[in-house]
Amino acid sequence: MRASIPFGLVVLLGLACTPEDLLGPSDLAGMYDATTFDLVAGADTTDVLAAGGSLLITLMSNGSTSGHLTVPASLAGGTEFNADLPGTFTISRDTLHFAHAADTFVRDLSFAIVVDGAAASLTGSATFSDTTVVVVLERGGILLPLRGLSTVR
Repeated sequence: MRASIPFGLVVLLGLACTPEDLLGPSDLAGMYDATTFDLVAGADTTDVLAAGGSLLITLMSNGSTSGHLTVPASLAGGTEFNADLPGTFTISRDTLHFAHAADTFVRDLSFAIVVDGAAASLTGSATFSDTTVVVVLERGGILLPLRGLSTVR
């Protein structure tokens, strides 16, 4: 005996899906650069980018990452903090999570995904002790597979 799914249920399930539900690693592949990287403590906001910090991460279509985080000495207790960010990323509906060996806040944030055509951004924030870290990453380049290319000598 075959079970059948009522047509109305199929329609409702289809309407419940949004484009973000269908995103995969290849949809988000590209180089992302922080356009916002703020530390908020009470009424004080520190712009890490203006102080010389940076966060650049590349998402590959296979779910792997590479990148680098720099926090200037003036904001990191007197010694510049640098971390390479090889690892992976996972997507759950409209949220992206990073997994890296480096012990940074990046792996502790949940990033909201916004895709508008070729443009994509990842926005995350979380509070650690009394400081909230706010990061917005914007896709600056899309990684496309290269096929049929050969080296010319």
